[in-house]
Amino acid sequence: MRGQPLVLQPSVNAVPDAADRVVAMIANGTASPSTHAAICEALLNAVVHGALGLSCEEGEERDPVRFFARIAAAEAAVGPERKVVVYAEPSHTEPGEFVVSIRDPGTGFDWRAALDRIEREDAANRTEPSLELSGRGVRIMLAGAKRVSWNAAGNEVMLVLRRPATTGRSSAAVPAMPQESRKRILVVDDDSAGRRVMRRLLGADFCVDVAEDGPSALRAFQKSPPDLALIDVQMPGMTGIELVANLRDRGALEGTSAILLTASGSDDDLRAAGIEAGAVDFLAKPIGSRELIARINRTLAQSKKVRRVERERNALKDSVASAAAIAQALMPPRETTFADATVSALVLPCAAIGGDLVDVHRISQHSWGAFLVDVAGHGLGAALIANAARAILRDHLSEATTALSDAASALNVRMSEDIWRTQQHAALAGVVVDERTRRLSVLNAGCPPVVVQLRNGTTRLIRSTAPPAGILGDAVYSAEFFQIDEVSAVVILSDGITEGFASSADSLGALRRLCGGRPSDWTLALSHDFVVSRIERLGVNRDDASMIQILMHGSSNRGLA
Repeated sequence: MRGQPLVLQPSVNAVPDAADRVVAMIANGTASPSTHAAICEALLNAVVHGALGLSCEEGEERDPVRFFARIAAAEAAVGPERKVVVYAEPSHTEPGEFVVSIRDPGTGFDWRAALDRIEREDAANRTEPSLELSGRGVRIMLAGAKRVSWNAAGNEVMLVLRRPATTGRSSAAVPAMPQESRKRILVVDDDSAGRRVMRRLLGADFCVDVAEDGPSALRAFQKSPPDLALIDVQMPGMTGIELVANLRDRGALEGTSAILLTASGSDDDLRAAGIEAGAVDFLAKPIGSRELIARINRTLAQSKKVRRVERERNALKDSVASAAAIAQALMPPRETTFADATVSALVLPCAAIGGDLVDVHRISQHSWGAFLVDVAGHGLGAALIANAARAILRDHLSEATTALSDAASALNVRMSEDIWRTQQHAALAGVVVDERTRRLSVLNAGCPPVVVQLRNGTTRLIRSTAPPAGILGDAVYSAEFFQIDEVSAVVILSDGITEGFASSADSLGALRRLCGGRPSDWTLALSHDFVVSRIERLGVNRDDASMIQILMHGSSNRGLA
């Protein structure tokens, strides 16, 4: 190889192979002027190689500082007259940069001539760069260095470089840049030159890892999913589209965006298949570095927004689920038994949480009540209003006063004061039983008619006598009274049931259809699961549905059970 220029083959191992050959040539005493140029080039390749993160295949990464030491040791063995001096130290003025100076005391190398040749090749649109070490080294040097300068003799070059984007072995001379702030990109390509080019293009801005095929990419995802994957479509074994679909099926694309690269970028069917597989973008090769980085940054920004929206949506889901669990915990049991009656209650919201609420509770030692509140609207806002209404009603149904009309008036006054802020009103229907006086009172304010079945076979419909609470601040609420012994059953329905099965004013018709068309079944115990299944048949567009069934003892002792 005496006097012959050193030639590189286009592969990821080109730089370390050339370094080994240069070391061997020097150690054997065969150095020549052209070899000295090759030494400078190999050093430049190694330095820029590390600075840009253009490392070799996994497991074969070289440490540029150790490489300098091996070169220096080999040259020292053949005498100082041929020694190439290398300096590498952190910049004293710019954090995150370091300066590399390489001086060859021999005949030197004409850097300007090499640069002129490269510019001519680029102007002629040559697709393949020179395979000579000088051409490839200068190209990588110019692409990776922030600044490049050399002396007139051509035997000393100084580069200002950023610290490495990816690290091999750490060293005191060239400390590694922290990686936390850089996005990680995985390049998947069976072509080693393509992987190396991507490292060169992206290494200054991102942490770049590589995989040579689908299986190795899957292992890389399993070990540490990247922020973005650049995947070549045409790969043997597992194509890029198949890899993306595999990652999608594994759930690996939830935090990673996949961009497909192909030379067949105009193939609409191929593009459609890639997008259907889960890719977010489809780029045609060759692609310029500025466009590539711009598309990557746009994709990462969009992914960040999508993930933020997803986090917010999940947080909202958690909040709704928590609110729904609390609302369910405040619900009365399906069945509550008192001395004279069994009360069954059901609420079936149209979503996770709704604006319907039922409450059954003992007011005092000698009285109990059951009421239904139907707030206009759905969701968390309506649920908050409904539970506030429950608290107000309970507060006013006390030992001192068990008048349901007084509690309804108090709720109306409060909601009327707040309606300009909340824009909410609430329909209300309820029953209060006084066990000492043996009286049962029924009130309806804006709900469908309350059905009261008397023991003599007569059915009474207690219609609304006042608007829902919150609409008119001076509305007057009144109740109708019955003796306990003359009542066999009472049913309160929300309009989500009456409108679903009949009309808002036809409670009896809705009850008959709810019970499967048998008119008298509602006066008997209704199965909870049966009623739920009937309501769910109304479909996804139904309203919140709620009901209270009160069966006085002597007619039936269990309802909605």
